[in-house]
Amino acid sequence: MLRRAAIAPAGLLLTGPAGIGKSTLWHAAMAEARGRGFRVLETRAVEAEAQLGFGGLADLLGEIDDEAYVALPMAQREAIDLALQRITAEGRQPAPLAVSLGCLGILRAMAGRGPLLLGVDDLPWLDPSSARVLEYALRRLVDEPIGLLASMRTDRADSSLPPVVMSFTGPIERMHVGPLGLDALGPLLDRALSTSFRRPALARVHAESGGNPFFAIEIARAMQRAGVDTGLGVLELPTETGRLVGGRLDDLPLHTREPLAAIAALAQPTRTLLEAACSDAGDAIDAAVVGGVIEESAGRLRFTHPLLAAAAYRRLDAEERRRLHRRLSEVAPDPEQCARHLALASEGPDEAVAAQLEAAAFHARARGATDAGAELAAEAASRTPAADVTARRRRAVAAAGLNVQAGDPAAARRLLEDLVESMPPGVDRAEALLALADTRSADDWRAKMRLLDAALAEAGDDHRLRSAILEQRSQAKYHLLVDAAGSLADARDAVDAARRQDDPAVLSSALQAGAFAEANLGAAYDPALIDEALALEPQVQHLRVFLWPSFAAALMDLDRDRIDVALDRLMTLRERATALGDWDSLPLIALNLAWANWRRGAWTDALAHAVEAERGERQNGQATGLCFALAVRGMIEGTLGRETEALEAAAEGLAVADRIGVLGVAGELRAVAGLIALAKGDFARAESELRAAVEPAEAAGYRWAFTTYHTTDWAEALVYLGRTEEALELVDRFEARVRQRGAPSALATCLRVRGLAAAATGDTGSAIARFADAAALHDLAEEPFERARTLLAHGESLRRSRQRGRARSVLASALDQFERLGAPRWRDRAAAELARTGHREAGAELSATERQVAELVVAGRTNREVADALFMSPHTVEAHLTRIYRSLGVRGRTEMARALAARDEAASTGDE
Repeated sequence: MLRRAAIAPAGLLLTGPAGIGKSTLWHAAMAEARGRGFRVLETRAVEAEAQLGFGGLADLLGEIDDEAYVALPMAQREAIDLALQRITAEGRQPAPLAVSLGCLGILRAMAGRGPLLLGVDDLPWLDPSSARVLEYALRRLVDEPIGLLASMRTDRADSSLPPVVMSFTGPIERMHVGPLGLDALGPLLDRALSTSFRRPALARVHAESGGNPFFAIEIARAMQRAGVDTGLGVLELPTETGRLVGGRLDDLPLHTREPLAAIAALAQPTRTLLEAACSDAGDAIDAAVVGGVIEESAGRLRFTHPLLAAAAYRRLDAEERRRLHRRLSEVAPDPEQCARHLALASEGPDEAVAAQLEAAAFHARARGATDAGAELAAEAASRTPAADVTARRRRAVAAAGLNVQAGDPAAARRLLEDLVESMPPGVDRAEALLALADTRSADDWRAKMRLLDAALAEAGDDHRLRSAILEQRSQAKYHLLVDAAGSLADARDAVDAARRQDDPAVLSSALQAGAFAEANLGAAYDPALIDEALALEPQVQHLRVFLWPSFAAALMDLDRDRIDVALDRLMTLRERATALGDWDSLPLIALNLAWANWRRGAWTDALAHAVEAERGERQNGQATGLCFALAVRGMIEGTLGRETEALEAAAEGLAVADRIGVLGVAGELRAVAGLIALAKGDFARAESELRAAVEPAEAAGYRWAFTTYHTTDWAEALVYLGRTEEALELVDRFEARVRQRGAPSALATCLRVRGLAAAATGDTGSAIARFADAAALHDLAEEPFERARTLLAHGESLRRSRQRGRARSVLASALDQFERLGAPRWRDRAAAELARTGHREAGAELSATERQVAELVVAGRTNREVADALFMSPHTVEAHLTRIYRSLGVRGRTEMARALAARDEAASTGDE
C-alpha cells in the first residue's frame, strides 16, 4: 500500500476482534511510512472521546506544516482555527463547508511536496464531525500521493465498510488480522513478560486465548502470578479479561449456566454428551447459539471464543464444579477425559484416581499428546497416597520423562528433586537420580555428571540401570571435554552390561553410545553396532525419537558423506516426531537437517531448518541444543554474508555453553568467527579463532569431535600466513584418521591444503595434482561449497605461478559457484583473484538478480525500494551494487545507466 500511495491514492483497512493486534500493526506501518519519507497525520480514536467535536481532526491536523496552513484562503483558515479551538469563538460557529475545504486544501498542499499518509486507529470511534470532514476531503482526491491506513474492531472479515473508507477515491484493500500461531506466540510472551514459557504452558495459553495476543499476554501474566504452568482445570481469567468476555453471558437464561460449564469442561463436546450429563441441555444449547456464545456444527459444540469457555466454567462454584465433573466422568468417551473429570471431581490422594490418571497418561502418549500425558502423569503422582512409595516413585519418574519429551525439563526436574530428597539410598533412588540427571542435560552438564556418579554408586548389580548410567556418563564426558579414554570405557562397559539383561531399549541406547564414543576418539566406523541397534528399533519406539537407532544411523550417514540417505532418514523421523508430539526431538532433527542441507548447497532450506531448531530449543528450555542450533545458524549465516547475525549467534551460544559447561560445542561456536575471517582473507584472525576452536577437543583426546572438522580450515589459514610446516603437521595427523574412516569430503579438504602448501613452495606440478584429486572427491561427496573453495585455491595457485589463462578459467568457475550458492565474501575473493589475472570483469555478464537490481536503480528507485521490490534486505542491495559497479567498471548510478545502455546496444547489433 505504501508503494502505491507514494504515487496515487491508495489505502488499507485492518479489521479484527479486540486484542488481535490491529493497533500494533497500525503503529508499525506508521513508523515504516516515516522511514520511507512520508509525512504522517494520525489520530487514535477512543470510545470515551467519540462525542468530542473535531477531536480526531485536531489530532490529524496537529502536525501540519505552516506552509500548508498559510496557503489556505482566510475564510478556511479561520474555520479551521474555530473548529480546533485555536481562536475564541465569541459566538461564531465554524462553517462546515469551510472546515472541509480547508482540510482538503491542507492535504493537497502537503501531498504536493511528497507522499502523505493519513492514519486512523479504531475508526468507528472517530467523532462524527471529524468523520464528516474527512469523508468530504477523501472523496475529492484525484491523483495525489496520499495513503489511508485505518483499523476497525470487528469479528467478521466481511463486515460492511465504514463511511470514511467508502468515501476514499483510491483503491483500498482490507486485511482481516487473524490469531497468532503457537510459534509466533512464544517470542511475543518472552518480550512482553521477560520470561520463557515452555511448550506445554505455551500450548495451553494459545488454546485458551485462541491466539489473540492481548488475551494471551493477560492469561500468561495471570499464570505467572499464580505460579501455574499447566493443569487439569480451566484457567482462572484475569479480572479485566474476564469482564471483557464475560458480559456476553449475562443476557442468557439462568438454566444455561451448567450446560455451558459442561461444554467448557469437555474436550470434544457434542449435543449427545450434553444431554446425557445435564438436564435442559437442549434448550440451553439453543439459547446459547442464538446469543452468539456457542456454535454448533454436525452435532459438535464450541464457544465462539475460547475465553468465553473460561468465563462460563467459573460461573459455577467449587462444589457445583465437582458435581458436574463427577457426572461427566460417567459419560466421557475416552480414558483421558474420564480420568481428568474423575480427578477434578475428587480431592486429595486416592489410589483409584491415581491409577486411572496413570493409565490415561500413557494413552495420551500413545496418540502423540505428550504434553497432555505429562499433565496426567504428574497429577497421578500427586494423587498417589504417601504410603505407597513404589507407586509414587514410578509415577513421578514417568511424569518427568513425559515432561522432558513434551519440552518442559524444568517441570521434570521439580518433580524429581522432591522425589530424590525423600528416598533412602539404593537402586530405586539410583533410578530417580538417573532420571534427574537426564533433566540437567537442559541446563548444567557439571551437575549432570555429579548426579550420574551418585547414581552409579547406588546402582549395585542392576545391569539394566548400570548400562543406562554408564551410557550417559560417556556422553557427559564428551560434552565436558574430559577423560576421552574414560568416555570410551564407559560406553563399552554400558554395552557389556546391557547384554547381560533383556531390555531392548537399554541395549539399543548402549550400542549407539558405543558407536559414537569410538567415532569421537577417531576410531574407524564400525557399522555393526548401529546395524545391531537398528534391528531393535521396532521394540524401542516408545522412546523419544532422537533415541531411535535410525536417528543415530542418520548422523553416521552424514559422517560417511551419505548425505541423501541421511536426509531421507531425517525427514521420516521428523514426520514421526511430529505425529507423536515429541517436541524434545524435533529441534535436534531440524538441526541435522540444517547441517545436511548446508553441505548439499541448499542454503535457504538449511537456514530455515536452523531457525526452526533454535526456536524449538528455546521453547523447550534445552540450553545444550540451543548451543548447537546457534552454532549451525552462525555457520550458515556467516557463509551467506550475514556476518553480524552470525557473530551475534555465536557469541550468545558461547555464553550459554560456558554457563552450562558444554565445551564440546564451544569450539564449533568459535569456528564461526574463524570461517568469516577466512572468507574475508583475514588469515591472522582466522588462524587464531580456528586454533581456539580445534585445540581443546584435540588436547582432551577427542580426535573426531564436531570441531575437529575445522582442522583443515585452521591449516589453510596457516599456509596463507606462510607457516607451511605447521599446516602440514596438522594435516598429516588429521589425514591418518580420515583415511581410516573413509570420509571423502574430509580427505578432499586435506588435499586442498596440501595443494596450497605445494604451491607455496613452488612445486606447481604437485599442487595441480592435489587440487585435481580434491575436486574429484568433492564431486563424490557432492558438496558444492567445498568444491568451490578448492577451485578458488587452485586458481590462486595458478595465478601465482603465472598460468593466467588457466587461472582465469578455474577462478571463473569458482566465482560462478559462489554466486549460485549466495556466498558473497567468497565470491568477492574469487572476483579479486580473477581481476589479478588481468581479466577485465567489466566484460562479464551480470547475473539475473544483478540485472534486476541495476534496472530498478537506473529507473530511479532507492536502495530500500529495490529491496522491497525484490524481497531482499537493503544491505544485500548494497552488496549487489558493489559487484555491479565492479563488473561494469563504473563508479556510480549515472555511469551505470550509460554502461547498461551501451551493453544493450552492443548486444542488439552483435558487437558485444
